[in-house]
Amino acid sequence: MGRPSWSPRDRSPHGTAHPTHRTPVAHPAGPVVAGAGPGAVEAGPVFTTSAVVASCFGFVLIGALQALYGPSIPALRDDFGLSPSAAGLGLSAHFAGGVAGVLLFDRRFGRTGNRRILAVAYLLMAAGAAGFALAPDWPLALLAALLAGIGFGGIDYGLNRLFATGFGRRSTAMLNILNAHFGVGAILGPALIGAVGAEHYPALFLAFALANLPLLLCLRASGTTRRSPRPPAPATARPSAPHCAPSWPSSSPSTSCTWASRRAWAAGNPPTWSPSATARVRPPPRPASTG
Repeated sequence: MGRPSWSPRDRSPHGTAHPTHRTPVAHPAGPVVAGAGPGAVEAGPVFTTSAVVASCFGFVLIGALQALYGPSIPALRDDFGLSPSAAGLGLSAHFAGGVAGVLLFDRRFGRTGNRRILAVAYLLMAAGAAGFALAPDWPLALLAALLAGIGFGGIDYGLNRLFATGFGRRSTAMLNILNAHFGVGAILGPALIGAVGAEHYPALFLAFALANLPLLLCLRASGTTRRSPRPPAPATARPSAPHCAPSWPSSSPSTSCTWASRRAWAAGNPPTWSPSATARVRPPPRPASTG
């Protein structure tokens, strides 16, 4: 095995040789968010004031709609001849659709903009609420509740995601404010049923279906974002072959490296060696031969 080659620039002032390999450092492509990982870029605001108000009103609607099913059970039993447990399936169908909506719209988020996702979600919830109010039999009413739940899940997912990233450092506070309006709706729904009577639940479902439509006009005020690509991993260069010091005193140029370590390096798993092993060692001067 030959002696490793060195260039003059690889030698330090103290006579120690260093390999020319340097590891490149990856830099993020934008302003880094405080406390975030490498490659994280701060997101700017994507909402206007009117869009914030419309989004909060949308959360009032989804909170109130899911709270209408329970107080309507007496009227549902009378209209469809149901038992108490069967009448409660309307709420179950609604939340089953909510889970499906979150999963479905999460799959579509990387391919579709926010405006389109929210528009489809508002339309689905409006169609489902109207269908539940006008359903002639219980199976169709359950199907309509499932459809309304899918829209419910899309609104919940889309707005929560936008509020979580759309206000910079104020995103956490704005996300809490948004979800507080869901609680407002959850209080408002049963109160309205109590005010008008359970037998008038179709009118309330229709009213909430129509209330979704004006929110479509406010979607233009919100920004359109797509799923951000994951930041690239820091670039790491392949380590160079191990430089080994010759074994002295010896008259042969054999080194302390073995073929096993060379093979391990070639397989992508370089062996561990100390920095001192990379130093170029000068042999001691040979005594002058006497005649």
